[in-house]
Amino acid sequence: VATTGHTTTAVGHLVVTIGGWRPGCRSEHLQVDVLNLNDRGFFKPVLSDESARPDCRLRHAACAIATPPWVQLPPTAPAHLPSVLVLGGSHSSLNRGDPIAGGLKRLLVLSFLTEDGSLVKWSEAPALGTAPESIWHHQCGAYGNGSRVVVFGGDFLDSDDEYGRIEDRSTPMLVYVLNVETSEWR
Repeated sequence: VATTGHTTTAVGHLVVTIGGWRPGCRSEHLQVDVLNLNDRGFFKPVLSDESARPDCRLRHAACAIATPPWVQLPPTAPAHLPSVLVLGGSHSSLNRGDPIAGGLKRLLVLSFLTEDGSLVKWSEAPALGTAPESIWHHQCGAYGNGSRVVVFGGDFLDSDDEYGRIEDRSTPMLVYVLNVETSEWR
């Protein structure tokens, strides 16, 4: 996979690479590649018919989470596999700079519909609470068995309401915490 600005997340026996700038990629939707450590297969999974089709992006953040209750999965989906939360980022167009609309206020979740990771589904939902609506170059991590996510750092537009909370742009020290079940930031 020739990419930069992507994320890689471990999900049980699967390693998932999401997004990034991919020269020559003609896809209109966010790219996903899966490495199945059980059989050492590396492939692009198929999107289910019910899947959202999110925009391509780079400079985003991602982590494994407990699948939120608002994500609708079929009963045959492997319940033991966590989902992947993708937050913010910028468009992966040639200028590679315009932030993805919604920032932390738009939750994007990738869930696995098969044990081997070959069939996936994207789900999107709005988030509540105080958080930037444009963010890139940030990091996130899950804790509490995937029930909470913490976001550190990042850049956001000076037109974003959260920009005013940072007096010194050289050392921004804001931390945002998401309750995965309620989709609320604090």
